[in-house]
Amino acid sequence: SLPSLFNSREMELEADEFSGYVMFKLGASLKQAQEVINKIGLEGDDSYNTHPSKNKRLAAIKRGYLKNENVASTIKYQITKAEEYFYLALNSSDDNLNYKIEYYTKAIDLNPNLPMAYFNRGRAFHLSGDFQNAYNDYLKTINLKDDFPDAHNHLGLIYSKDKKYDLAKTCFFRAIQLDNEHGESYHNLSSAVSYTHLRAHE
Repeated sequence: SLPSLFNSREMELEADEFSGYVMFKLGASLKQAQEVINKIGLEGDDSYNTHPSKNKRLAAIKRGYLKNENVASTIKYQITKAEEYFYLALNSSDDNLNYKIEYYTKAIDLNPNLPMAYFNRGRAFHLSGDFQNAYNDYLKTINLKDDFPDAHNHLGLIYSKDKKYDLAKTCFFRAIQLDNEHGESYHNLSSAVSYTHLRAHE
């Protein structure tokens, strides 16, 4: 399935944070790093847009630029190898799922505390039909980041596929609790409820 608006915004912010790091490494000022988003960024509520609001994007760039509170003009933030593999996978085409799986796996092997790496690898497994590995990755994502609605929603899809509708409904409810604009979870919850009702009358 396509990423939800929430997940699209999360990925956009990750890309913005990385761009801030790159601009710092290239010697740009923070003002220069934020210049483009200051011109084209969207103001206001971003709930129905794939792009986050301007303020969120500017903050993400600043995080990437500074990276931690101790960064000074003479200290360069060095991207970790895990992050490098993560971005290689993130920026690759969805047509090459094996590549994504390989590089998310390399990122996870180097840093097993990257919830988005588990989720994105799980989604790649899911799209390739490897539902057991997708299930494992969605669970791991939730263990690391319970407040991530897409992970709960996608775990619910696995349960629905296995006709475990009560567990699926719990997952969809949790996703909606975390993001009441999570349209895909409302749709999936409705489907799970319908299947439960049909089975009860068989």
